[in-house]
Amino acid sequence: MSARAAGAGGRCGFTLIEVLVALAIVAALGMLAVPTLRPPRQAQLRADTGHLAAALRITRSAAMAQNREMTFLLDTARRTFGSQAVPKGILDPETVIVVEGSEGLRTGPVGGIRFLASGRSTGGRIRLERGPFRTGLHVIWATGNVVVED
Repeated sequence: MSARAAGAGGRCGFTLIEVLVALAIVAALGMLAVPTLRPPRQAQLRADTGHLAAALRITRSAAMAQNREMTFLLDTARRTFGSQAVPKGILDPETVIVVEGSEGLRTGPVGGIRFLASGRSTGGRIRLERGPFRTGLHVIWATGNVVVED
């Protein structure tokens, strides 16, 4: 250490406040980067799940608003979905779709969930898989509510 640095009070290094501010900045940047590190498969699966959940909820709302029964159809072979209230949508080709427990329409690869004017439904579960990742949608028959299950 030079005589000049020693004469200036011997200050060298960083204060505790400076270190804490630097750590806070690094932590904030790390939190911003985490969503971009999510595997693309998982991101696409979440997007498909969100599209299906929104379409189911819109169909239920439309059935109640129009005071009539509406059917949400899901074709697992063609990966398409839609209803009288929702235009035809297409899911990613790599997403595996399984319709479980629906008392609605079940003819081959086409499954359906009926929503009644009261808001109730026939209920059912839709499971989506993409590689090691899985999500699901549960339509509760008694209320018609759509619950996303991770």
